[in-house]
Amino acid sequence: MGVVPFLDLSREIQCYKPELMSAAGEVLDSGVFLFGPKIEELEQELARRTGARYAVGVASGTAALELLLRGFGIGAGDEVITTPASFYASAKMIAAAGATAVFADIDPDSYNLDPAKAAARITARTKAILVVHLYGRPADVQDLRTIADRHGILLLEDAAQGFSASVDGRPVGSWGDGAALSFYPSKNVGALGDAGAVVTSDAAVAEHIRSLSFLGYTGERDRFGAEGIAARMDEMQAALLLVKLRHSSELLERRLAIAARYDRELPPAWVRRPAKKGVCDVRHLYVVRCPERDRVRERLLSQGIETQIHYRFPLHRQALFAATAEPLPIAEQWAREVLSLPLYPFLTEGEQTRVLETIQQA
Repeated sequence: MGVVPFLDLSREIQCYKPELMSAAGEVLDSGVFLFGPKIEELEQELARRTGARYAVGVASGTAALELLLRGFGIGAGDEVITTPASFYASAKMIAAAGATAVFADIDPDSYNLDPAKAAARITARTKAILVVHLYGRPADVQDLRTIADRHGILLLEDAAQGFSASVDGRPVGSWGDGAALSFYPSKNVGALGDAGAVVTSDAAVAEHIRSLSFLGYTGERDRFGAEGIAARMDEMQAALLLVKLRHSSELLERRLAIAARYDRELPPAWVRRPAKKGVCDVRHLYVVRCPERDRVRERLLSQGIETQIHYRFPLHRQALFAATAEPLPIAEQWAREVLSLPLYPFLTEGEQTRVLETIQQA
């Protein structure tokens, strides 16, 4: 019956190939590959869509996280409270900035950072809370914003998986003091390579991040500051992302329809509880909870159905952090049970039927 791929990006590329080729041709004909008009246009569009005043295009979502932290002056001696349930970069970039990652456990229903547990971790050294919108569902940004304001600390958003998500009509990326975006190819809006962005409404921070992304460039030719990394976005990725953004609404509609069918037809105990009223979940990944995760995964694979695990190890158990980590039982159980099913706009109805039927058999 053939393989049901976990993700097949070639289907999306074929659908929009003429537009993508045209956009690439424009860049090639222009001879401008860095610091060009496509990057400026993309930054303006990202700022508009996230409700921020400024956006800075950078080389990747990982670079965006590091620049976000450094742009707000976070470094040695600072603590940043974050979630153990995310991709490694969320915590690794805290360490890369020279700060200490402090982990708080997750909410058992949303899998996002639990605000009350985050608040309990605040100390005199806490500089920020870095919240992750895991799997495309916004975290409880309203409570986290209140907590951050009460303690006089920053609220920063890792919106790598949450682009276009919102709470009460307000986009993620605008609830915090700044946010990191990712356009890794598998994201809901993905580049044809790697790319990311930082968004903020603070003009000075935006300018600082722009400088840091180009080795600390001061604006004076050949003069650089002491800090900075090489993390510029190139003109080609900006042009291709502008094409993807034009189609993002229709792609999201397809994604949500597939996710809704999973919600209806999967075993209810496996399905994550619905988002709270007013929360727009963009369903970046469709993740189920199953105590017999590995057996189910093997059964699906035997029938040609690919799955992934996001994520197998909670961040506080990674080697960089394990020596000082405290137990976080909810996150540890989450990591043992989660399984990601195929979910992307070009997954066919027949393929999804095969996934559902095989799960019922398993």
